[in-house]
Amino acid sequence: MPTSAIEARAGEITVAAAADLTFVFKEVGARFQNETGNSIKLSFGSSGNFFSQIENGAPYDMFFSADVAFPKKLEAAGLTEPGSL
Repeated sequence: MPTSAIEARAGEITVAAAADLTFVFKEVGARFQNETGNSIKLSFGSSGNFFSQIENGAPYDMFFSADVAFPKKLEAAGLTEPGSL
């Protein structure tokens, strides 16, 4: 279930992000690590594949989709933190 970075376990967050966000997330991830001392595990790929993985229990803390329909479906299924869309 996706959660906020504040709730992440053991000082590491796992992020699933659409492949077209690779460039920006590498920079944002490095900044996050430098500013918080926490680590970030970035996975890039298809929003649809991540949707299916999360729907089947993949342990991502955050999901950044290229298509807002996928996070909306996860929210409708009760698989997101309330109000996090």
